[in-house]
Amino acid sequence: FPLKDGKIRIGRRADLDIVLEDDVSVSREHCELFIRGGQLYCVDNSRFGTSVGGIKIDKGVEYPVPVGAALLFGAG
Repeated sequence: FPLKDGKIRIGRRADLDIVLEDDVSVSREHCELFIRGGQLYCVDNSRFGTSVGGIKIDKGVEYPVPVGAALLFGAG
């Protein structure tokens, strides 16, 4: 998915940038992705969590996403 300026919002809500509507373990506004200083970051805003490269990240924390890391939303 091509990144644009600003934040990319991911979740079940139809007005988000990436909509994952078929999984109830994905929150309405699950997480955000953004680039700062050439680094991609993920912020989890969900109830069921987000994993980056197999590591569950803390809610509300800006977590750097390594190149090639898989993102897992909700219960997966």
